[in-house]
Amino acid sequence: MRKILFIIFLAANFFLCPSLLYADSGKVLRGVLNIDTASENDFAMLPGIGNITAHRIIKFRDDNGGFKNLQEMTRVEGVSQKLFISFKDHLTLTGKSDLKVLIDINSASRETLLTLPRISENKAEAIINYRKKHEGFSRIEDLMLIKEIDKKGYDEIKELVVIQPLRKKK
Repeated sequence: MRKILFIIFLAANFFLCPSLLYADSGKVLRGVLNIDTASENDFAMLPGIGNITAHRIIKFRDDNGGFKNLQEMTRVEGVSQKLFISFKDHLTLTGKSDLKVLIDINSASRETLLTLPRISENKAEAIINYRKKHEGFSRIEDLMLIKEIDKKGYDEIKELVVIQPLRKKK
C-alpha cells in the first residue's frame, strides 16, 4: 500500500509541478524571453512547458493581439500559477530575447552532461567523479583539470555551462 501511495505521489508531482524536475536536472535559465515575440521553440525552453503548451501560448497571444501583461500567461491551459512563478523572472514584454538554458556542472546528471557537445559517457563520468572528489567545481576553468577534457572540448562547452553552489545532501 505504501508503495502505491508513493507512486501516486511521484506521478502527481510530475504532472502538477514539472518545473521541480527541471530545477533538479542541472539546467539553469539565464536571460529573458520576450513573450510577445517568442516562438514555440523559445517557449519550450521554459521548465514545464512542452510543445503542446508552447503552441497554446502562441495561439492565446495571436487570438488576443499579444499579451497585455506577463500574468496573462496563466490564462493559458497548462500554465499554472505555480509553474508561472517558477520562470516569471525570465519573462518580459519588451526588448530582445536572450534566454539560454545552461548546464550547471555542479548538479547536472550524467544524462544532462551528455547533451553537451564533445562530452562522451567517459567524460561525463570524469566530470561527476571530479565533482564528488573536490566537493564541486568552483570555476568553469576547473574542467581543464580533468585529463579527459582537452582544450578544444573545453572551448566548445565553456559558454554552455555554469557553476552554481553545490547543494548539500540531507
